[in-house]
Amino acid sequence: YSSTPNLVGYWKMNEGSGSTLTDLSGNANNGTINGATWVQISEGNQATSNTTINLSSYTNNEFLNNGDITMTNVTVYGPGTIVIYGNLTLESNTIIQNNVKIICSGNTTINNSQIGTGLYSPVVIYSKGNATYSNANVYGLIISKGSSLELDGSTVYGAIMNYGSTFTLRGVTAITGSVVSNYSMDIQGGNVIISKGSIPPFFNTDIGLNPMVIPGSYLEY
Repeated sequence: YSSTPNLVGYWKMNEGSGSTLTDLSGNANNGTINGATWVQISEGNQATSNTTINLSSYTNNEFLNNGDITMTNVTVYGPGTIVIYGNLTLESNTIIQNNVKIICSGNTTINNSQIGTGLYSPVVIYSKGNATYSNANVYGLIISKGSSLELDGSTVYGAIMNYGSTFTLRGVTAITGSVVSNYSMDIQGGNVIISKGSIPPFFNTDIGLNPMVIPGSYLEY
């Protein structure tokens, strides 16, 4: 920073505990925290494998990561929320148990993994970037805001909301529930099945849906 000598205060806000914010400018302008709590955030790109994550062990049941993250053969227990400011990759028999919300600001890649275990305590997975599901099982709601959504050899019980211009279904892919898309689907091959069925009971739950889409209804086009 070119004007470092002119700093009055520099607070990194990474103490992690207590009520004091230390001024690192050398001017001793320490701050005091009022009415706030510390939240644990993982920094940078992460690779987690062969372990269990219990969201109840994190502040406010929130697993927060500032960067890309890859989970390999990981089991995540809810209830709680996973927020990834970067790309998210779940692979090699990673299992996200019930009552979990996943929010990803980057691209989402789900490969050989299971998201949710039942419709009555489902998982909501929101991707701001592109999303790819390969050999995945999903119980819950997929919301894809990126330019592309692809399901290859995957099974979905619940609902899909797609905002991207590219929406591809291929391989042995089966969707049971409800599909809402701003654009048409590209169905490749003869092994894709879409059938009407039950969707998760999202009544009175804030899941980021547009007001004109009523959870529990069927909107399919």
